[in-house]
Amino acid sequence: MSTIFDASWMPLLIREASAKRLVEHRQQLLESTKADPEAVERELQIALELRSKLVSTRQQADELSVLNDLARRLASLHRPREVLQEVAAQARRLLSMDLTYILLLQDDGRLQIEVVEGSMGLGLRGLELSPGQGLAGRVLSAGQPMWSQQYLNDDMFLHVDNADAAVLAEHLGGVLGVPLMAGSETIGVLVAAGRRPRTFSDREVQLLAALATHAAVAIQSATLFERAAKAAERLGAANRHLEATIAQRQRSAQLRESLMAEILAGSGTDGVLARIEKFLGQPVYFLVEEDPGPRSREIASLIGTTEMCALFTDTGVPLVSVDGPVGSAPAAQVALPTGYVGCLVTADNDDVDDTRGVLSIGVTSVALAVASERAVAEAELRTRGELAHVLLSAGSDERTARRRARATGLDIDAVTTLVAFDPGEADTSSSAVALANRAATRMANELGGWSSEYDGRVIVLISRIPTSEVVARAGTATGPRGRYTIGVASTEGGVLGLRRAYEIALQTARVLHGLGRAGECAQADDLGMFRSLFSQAGRNEVSEFVATTLGPLLEHDSSRRGDLTVTLSTYLQESQHHARTCARLHIHANTLYQRLERITALLEESWRQPDRTLELQLALRLRELARLTSD
Repeated sequence: MSTIFDASWMPLLIREASAKRLVEHRQQLLESTKADPEAVERELQIALELRSKLVSTRQQADELSVLNDLARRLASLHRPREVLQEVAAQARRLLSMDLTYILLLQDDGRLQIEVVEGSMGLGLRGLELSPGQGLAGRVLSAGQPMWSQQYLNDDMFLHVDNADAAVLAEHLGGVLGVPLMAGSETIGVLVAAGRRPRTFSDREVQLLAALATHAAVAIQSATLFERAAKAAERLGAANRHLEATIAQRQRSAQLRESLMAEILAGSGTDGVLARIEKFLGQPVYFLVEEDPGPRSREIASLIGTTEMCALFTDTGVPLVSVDGPVGSAPAAQVALPTGYVGCLVTADNDDVDDTRGVLSIGVTSVALAVASERAVAEAELRTRGELAHVLLSAGSDERTARRRARATGLDIDAVTTLVAFDPGEADTSSSAVALANRAATRMANELGGWSSEYDGRVIVLISRIPTSEVVARAGTATGPRGRYTIGVASTEGGVLGLRRAYEIALQTARVLHGLGRAGECAQADDLGMFRSLFSQAGRNEVSEFVATTLGPLLEHDSSRRGDLTVTLSTYLQESQHHARTCARLHIHANTLYQRLERITALLEESWRQPDRTLELQLALRLRELARLTSD
């Protein structure tokens, strides 16, 4: 029996001819008259065996090449999701499987399907298994590959309803699972499945296990890379925040230094506001309570209101945001230990936090500037108050008054008009006088005058401006809700002239109060017949008229400490209405009838006649006004 292998087989094996081609070559050799059939048959078997080994070797080489190439690609991926998707796709291709999916171990010890390749629905996505459940749970517990020819009919595994329902929906048959091992730690399971029953060769198991090894390393590396990237991102954000904070603090320090320089230079509130505006690059408004000036009108167009005091009083917070016609406007309150002063308002810009931070810093400097200005103003007010006392007090020496006036730059001989702000008996609080002081100061600044507080009231001395024009200007300074009652008097100047003008202006304001015209502005000529109260002759005539008209009542009340005069005045004011009179006097109707009978006995029955009633009302009014103007 010949053992020589015919050389004609070698070219076919080198060209990787198919088994069919090798069988055809055997037939060709047998057709040759010199060929030994048995030898040819043996050579065919040898060639087929060689071909099988060459194919297996080539396939292994191809698989190793694919694995090496996949390892390089996986090494270039830095996102875990991308790595998982690539591994699932390559596993499906290498093993020619219908479906592959990857489960990763969660912090609670459960497996969760992260990616699926080749699925027909969504049943597998997000599916969770506990250790020991299903094929993947067994692989996780055992830490080694496992497979099933027909999973749904395999009793080796612990079946769970949700997993079996997903397998049934995908029509899966044979299933192979291998652990994803990173060193000695199992981080998940790689599963490959077909839609027909099948067995898995050792080569397929080893191939999937090799792929799982590469995948586990790549997944762990990508996870570490992602964590490092996130940590770097957080660190970068922290550094950027730190840099921004440092820059903001430097900017705030620069602002504080510049504002303090303005205060030390004596620039006052206007200088501080100008510095804040320059720093922000936009207008900043300092709104004070009841400020009728142009800046208040500007801020009203910005935020739609100038009633900021009530807003801060209600909220009690240092910084608020007001929605106005042009958008949101941050407002920061300026306060002193004595209470609310005003607020800084500006428009929001792109850097809201910076704007509000600047306002928060600015309010302190504005408060310091206001406190400084108030200290100076209070010192000046004290000086002016002392001068006003010397000028208007009857016991003061005229020469001393002139000398003090010259020292303050006031030419008393040039004064043509005196204005008196009188809060009245109903409001003698320091706040009312302070508000009157503000109004008087504004008037003095507008008209070039001089203002001061005197005896609980505020006066303004104005030079070279007609009294009628002063009355018109003063009428606009009566304040909201008619807070100030203003009397105006002309004067020829000099100490005595000022004293007489003050008396007339004060009496005018008192008469306005007595006439129920509080909150108005007038001069003596505007009072008509009541102007007679300002002269001694007029007072004598008024006294004689009152005594003639009301004498019996006044004598009765004086001798018996009665109240018939008050009863009559109230009765007439209430248009002789009994019920309203009783209500105002808090007396019973019988008491009122008794008092009216005594009044009739004293004044005779004619007092009820219209002409007589008018005289009585006039006498009662004049008596009250005389009392007010004589205080």
